[in-house]
Amino acid sequence: MAQSHSATKPFIKFFPRTTYRPMKQDPETKKEESYIDHDEVIMFIAAMKDRVKALESSLEKQEKHTAKLQDLVDDLRQWA
Repeated sequence: MAQSHSATKPFIKFFPRTTYRPMKQDPETKKEESYIDHDEVIMFIAAMKDRVKALESSLEKQEKHTAKLQDLVDDLRQWA
């Protein structure tokens, strides 16, 4: 499964392999058709679901910390 990922770009691009399977040629149109491994796509989707769950929990933690910090800032403003 080919994935590209970098720290600056958090999104992953998915490029399913199409070259390792033989090409099928349509005799009427003489056009080659490539195949995509569906198991590979399913594994990629499962990995992305796990990643989304992790991001959701991270976002919830971040929102809780932001709320606590906002409360502290409000308290400091009252004392000043």
